[in-house]
Amino acid sequence: MNGHSLTQHDLAVKGGQFVAPTVSAQYAAEYEAGYKAFFSKRRAWCSTDAMREGWDAAAEQGRQQYARAMLAEAM
Repeated sequence: MNGHSLTQHDLAVKGGQFVAPTVSAQYAAEYEAGYKAFFSKRRAWCSTDAMREGWDAAAEQGRQQYARAMLAEAM
């Protein structure tokens, strides 16, 4: 092994949650992440009926949570 693979460096990428500098930018970033997570799944990828039912149930739960959040934000 060479020395570069054994030495520790300060460029290690650390996983963490992105925090935007403003509240509106944070809201936009969270919306975009949720949008990509939800719409990246295709129902055609389901190999069984149970899998499709599970994905549909999770999608419905997400829609209900979103509606509750929007209702709470409006009040």
